[in-house]
Amino acid sequence: SAQGLAGVAADDSENAAGDSPRKRNPRLHIATFSDMYDPRLMLPMVSAYANGLSPMILGLGEPIGWEAGMGRVWNSYRNFVWNKTEPEDVVLLFDAYDVMFQAGEAELLQMYHDVVARTGR
Repeated sequence: SAQGLAGVAADDSENAAGDSPRKRNPRLHIATFSDMYDPRLMLPMVSAYANGLSPMILGLGEPIGWEAGMGRVWNSYRNFVWNKTEPEDVVLLFDAYDVMFQAGEAELLQMYHDVVARTGR
């Protein structure tokens, strides 16, 4: 169901019979990086909201530059993945200024699982 794919929080505690821990459904995390507000952020953000998604914008107020400054971008992404997600979660990182979302969480997760099933990865 869409609710199941959306990652309804099921804890990892033992089930009622005392068996092995229950697995929770993977959650979808969506994030981008922009060091400043830019009107071009509106395309991905509005299209995401229209599809029921709530992407995180990482890096606002943290000035970067090309070359060496790009390390801050990758560190922000890495910190987000390590500190805000679980190993079984699905993380979608996108370019801040030229992406438009055309699907919601359930469809994005289904497409991800279809690729995993097809490729075995």
